[in-house]
Amino acid sequence: MWVGDSGLPAYQQGLKVLGAPLGTDEFVVAQLHTLSAQHRALLELLPSLPDLQVAWLLLLYCANPRAQHILRAVPPALTAVFAAEHDRSMLHCLALLLQVRAAPDDPLPGLAIRRAHLPLRHGGLGLRSAAAHAPAAFFASWADSLRAIRARESESCDQILQQLAGPSCHIRCLASDASLQGAAIVLTNHGLAVPAWGELLAEPPPEAEADPALHEPADLAHGWQRTASKAVDDALLADLTSALDEASIALLHSQGGPFAGRVYTALPTCPELRLDSAAYEVLLLRRLRLPLPLDAAACR
Repeated sequence: MWVGDSGLPAYQQGLKVLGAPLGTDEFVVAQLHTLSAQHRALLELLPSLPDLQVAWLLLLYCANPRAQHILRAVPPALTAVFAAEHDRSMLHCLALLLQVRAAPDDPLPGLAIRRAHLPLRHGGLGLRSAAAHAPAAFFASWADSLRAIRARESESCDQILQQLAGPSCHIRCLASDASLQGAAIVLTNHGLAVPAWGELLAEPPPEAEADPALHEPADLAHGWQRTASKAVDDALLADLTSALDEASIALLHSQGGPFAGRVYTALPTCPELRLDSAAYEVLLLRRLRLPLPLDAAACR
């Protein structure tokens, strides 16, 4: 039921549609604040698990993707605080898993954070930043949805396209630089050739290039999400390499490539795929180029 009583506080004027808040800006922000607290409940439990491999996989596959639905459904301007909090909580949890001393606002060293945010194929840990990928997610959602809207409501789709093509757009979530048009600009600045909206509908949706065997399973989904996010990934990789020396760049590239990070995604379903927590901790720390937990010992 729509809650539009002007007598209610602004943060109560709205409703949730398929889990996404719709209403006043104050309502959306309040709902996302509550959602952040709900997401933190899982993150607070993971460090208590006795098996680091299991805890890491839950962080990678369960905790990190939880922000995606909101990032696709709500304009980046309204998800900025939510996305930043998601990233902080993820990194804080990772620091606890690795037993790294974590500060509230800076849980890991800067370069380690940037490595963690890179996809596995770029030598990172695959914990993509919600803040960095919010424009890609929102743009991809509209780019993929417009095709379905045209098939079901062609007149409504034409009206949306006219608004997007015109000098001024009266649809709030599409118009401002912090919304859909702004998301397209961000992706263009990252090097993505964003087609005009009319051209976008005339072309088939992007697919994984060439041989599917060369891509991680998560990269095989059709549509704009992968293409848009890849532009962000490549920009983040370029930004990181600009801050590294030649030896560090070579090491980063040596850890990349298709399936180069498979050890970080293998499910411990049999003894051959299980690693004890001490060994797994070393694998994660080396990926981030963080100090290893070495202790004094004597050879026998």
